[in-house]
Amino acid sequence: MPNPKEGLYNEFMEEKIFEYKMKNLIAQKTVLSNMIAVLTGGVMWLIFLDAPKYKYIPAVIGAYLVCIFVTSLMNTITELNGYLYKSKK
Repeated sequence: MPNPKEGLYNEFMEEKIFEYKMKNLIAQKTVLSNMIAVLTGGVMWLIFLDAPKYKYIPAVIGAYLVCIFVTSLMNTITELNGYLYKSKK
């Protein structure tokens, strides 16, 4: 015979796991947003810097990293929305 306390415990643990997933995804979204802002500012600073032509190498690398972080941010937001707006059947 199943123990009723065990069912409540499993339900409680599922809620806690869901809560930790949400907190983790929100924190990841915040970090990625901040990284994009910092990298974009750095790339723009490098482009307008009055320096030799080799400044474009770090600018291209920075632009590539911005693209990677934007893609990761979009995936994180999609996953977060999937959890938040999941239809209960």
